[in-house]
Amino acid sequence: MNGQWHDRIESDPQILRGKPCVKGTRIPAALVLGYLAAGKTTDEIIHEFPDLTPADVAACLDYARDLAAGRLLLRHDGRCHPAVQETAGSASGASSIRRHEPAPWQRI
Repeated sequence: MNGQWHDRIESDPQILRGKPCVKGTRIPAALVLGYLAAGKTTDEIIHEFPDLTPADVAACLDYARDLAAGRLLLRHDGRCHPAVQETAGSASGASSIRRHEPAPWQRI
């Protein structure tokens, strides 16, 4: 999927208290990841949850990769955004990368 999880994983405060879920379902990404961690195959997961597609399962893995790399923050509205932001160049023309340091309750 190469980082395209944004199209398939969403966090809505009105659904499962904002837990990241596969879009259009009430299936948390963490549940899918738990099945993968237990050794289940994509086909086995889809058999258990027919609403999922192979791309949904791959999106959960992409989401987990970004999460583990510390590249995600949870905004106050429950949505995810990158933890690293590139800032505009200075007078010398050099750009810099600024890392947001979230409060502990903002980390996912």
